[in-house]
Amino acid sequence: SEPLKNGEKVSIYVTDAASLSSKPLQLTAPDFTTPKAPESVQIDPSGTLVTGKAEPGATISVKDPSGKEIGTGTVLPDGTFVVTVNPAQTNGENLKVTATDPVGNTSPSTGVVAPDTTAPLAPENVAVDPKGEVVTGKAEPGATVSVKDSSGKEIGTGTALPDGTFSVTLTTPQKNGETVTVTVTATDNAGNTSPGTAAVAPDLTAP
Repeated sequence: SEPLKNGEKVSIYVTDAASLSSKPLQLTAPDFTTPKAPESVQIDPSGTLVTGKAEPGATISVKDPSGKEIGTGTVLPDGTFVVTVNPAQTNGENLKVTATDPVGNTSPSTGVVAPDTTAPLAPENVAVDPKGEVVTGKAEPGATVSVKDSSGKEIGTGTALPDGTFSVTLTTPQKNGETVTVTVTATDNAGNTSPGTAAVAPDLTAP
């Protein structure tokens, strides 16, 4: 016979030679069975509510990428749950969701990716080289860097390296003291754009 290890309730009877049975003795088997990983896990567009399905009565835990718990809740009798997370997750974070039954067995985790609605920070340390041909600086790694002239025309693009630095060669050199604006567009699907950072080109043009 199969072992009983998931909190099953069993009844024990004693039967004598005359086939007369005693009153049943009710016992509950130990619960060593790990719940299934939460299913149909989603996070809402505001990054504040995680929903899904899991074992009824289990405690849901939502953790951020560092492993810090940012939300808990209880699975309803129909197997659904709604957990409020704090702080809101709005920068594409990878979250982990687990279910723990009443005796402490914890399920494998289910991952869910938070929405990315957070604009990158404005570029820093932006400078135009002495020849007016290259713009350098630091931005969010992997972001697309767009350089625009004072009229708003794009005159160069590039990608920030893993260390955050970028170097963009301008299609039209800026040599007359022009002010150029650098903006960063994140490479994620949301296309979040940072505030612009201004830099002044050198003035190499004779009057």
